Amino acid sequence: MESFSRGRFYWVLARNKLPNMRRYFSGCVYAGAVRKDDTLYLGQSVLMRCARALEARDAIGFNFYIPQNNDVRDAIMYHFDYLMLLLSGL
Repeated sequence: MESFSRGRFYWVLARNKLPNMRRYFSGCVYAGAVRKDDTLYLGQSVLMRCARALEARDAIGFNFYIPQNNDVRDAIMYHFDYLMLLLSGL
């Protein structure tokens, strides 16, 4: 039986949710090889941003269903702000 780390789980989930990302990432790898630059890292950063957005979304949901207090609400707002930054591209 294989075990996955949390980061690997969200990376696989992002790849599953974005099936065309494989083609985009392959294009970035090819373009980086042709241009001899770091275009590969552009594709990797897009995939990581999507994985982190999914992780932030799940953290919001987890905190929503536990007993509420000011600390929990602050944690929800932190993850929401982080999610919005990820989605806006900043």
